[in-house]
Amino acid sequence: MIQEIGRAYDNHYVACEAAGADYVLHYRERGCLVHVTSHGGADAWAEGNAFDLPRVRDLDERPSRLVYAFAIGGARFFLVLDDEVAAPAGFAYEAVNWLRYAEPAELLFAVVTGSQLDRWYRDNRFCSRCGHPTELGPRSREIVCPECAKIEIGRASCRERVLECVLGG
Repeated sequence: MIQEIGRAYDNHYVACEAAGADYVLHYRERGCLVHVTSHGGADAWAEGNAFDLPRVRDLDERPSRLVYAFAIGGARFFLVLDDEVAAPAGFAYEAVNWLRYAEPAELLFAVVTGSQLDRWYRDNRFCSRCGHPTELGPRSREIVCPECAKIEIGRASCRERVLECVLGG
C-alpha cells in the first residue's frame, strides 16, 4: 500500500506546532473525521468513493492536544488526541473500513496509518506499571510516566532509533 501512494512518506517525529494548512486526524468509535466528496454507490467497495480530511483551519476551535504524526509528500498530518472535536460543517465520522475503498490513495494511507498511531497513544494513556496518567514525550514519539519514569516507545520508533545508530544518523 505504501508503494501505491506515489509520494514520500516520512514518519520521523518532529516537535512542531500545527499550521492552518496541516491535516488533522481524529478518530471516534472506529471512525475518522472526513468530508465525503463523492459516493460511488451503496456498497463500500464501489468505485468512485472519494473523501477529504479536515485541516486545522477548518476546525472552529483548535484542539488542546495536537501531536505531529507524519508527513506524506510534504503535507503534514497531526493526530487530535482530545476525546471530542466539534465536526466542521460537511464533515462526519466514517468507518475506517469504508474508507479503505475510497480515494485519494495518500489520504487513505494517512487515515489507516493514523488510526494505528491513535490506538497506540490511547492504549498508553495510563502507565502499565503504576497506573498513573502518562504524558507525551517532548522530543520524540514516546509516552512518559511522570510518577515512575517508565517510557513507552512505539515499535516504529524503536526501529528508527536502531537504524540511526547503525547508519550513524
